[in-house]
Amino acid sequence: MIVEILAATMLVINLAAVVLTLSAIGHLHTRVADNARFQSVLFRKSLVAISDTLEAVSDTLTSHVTKEFEDRNYQYEYLADCASRCTYALTQDPDFKPLD
Repeated sequence: MIVEILAATMLVINLAAVVLTLSAIGHLHTRVADNARFQSVLFRKSLVAISDTLEAVSDTLTSHVTKEFEDRNYQYEYLADCASRCTYALTQDPDFKPLD
């Protein structure tokens, strides 16, 4: 009779240990899933931040290069206009007459 009581007690203790182990495994599985979700959110946010940074750098460089080309274009137009006026003044050729 005592052996049966000890066996039943051991069975209950083993059952409790199994339940606690499964509960701990479930809890760890939930934590791992939460961490994976958190990492994917961080990864997406970092990609968005990198993309925004690259876009800002690209916009800055593009605006600088565009302004430089516009400045050069203005200089070329000014030089071409001066050359045209000087040529017309010297030759009176109607092909070089300024377009006022």
